[in-house]
Amino acid sequence: MSTETTGSTSQPEQEQSDKLLLNIERLTELTVKKLLNGDRDKLLDASQHRLLTVVAMRCIKLWKELRADERGKKRLQKQLEQLEKESLKDED
Repeated sequence: MSTETTGSTSQPEQEQSDKLLLNIERLTELTVKKLLNGDRDKLLDASQHRLLTVVAMRCIKLWKELRADERGKKRLQKQLEQLEKESLKDED
């Protein structure tokens, strides 16, 4: 996993991160739909319901953590760019 000199995420890493987020969103959506349909149609017993609830909550938590990490990376990137601009200005 390489980074450019500015500290930004490389294109392949960004694509992997985007793909991971998309897959987690899909898994979360499928799990929640299964949970809702099972409740509505009375197809789930208590243990299945509990399991799907736990899986859905873990998916949501993971998705939120990854989104927060992405925002943190973007914020850090902006700060690095600002520092670079300031340091270049100071050199002149």
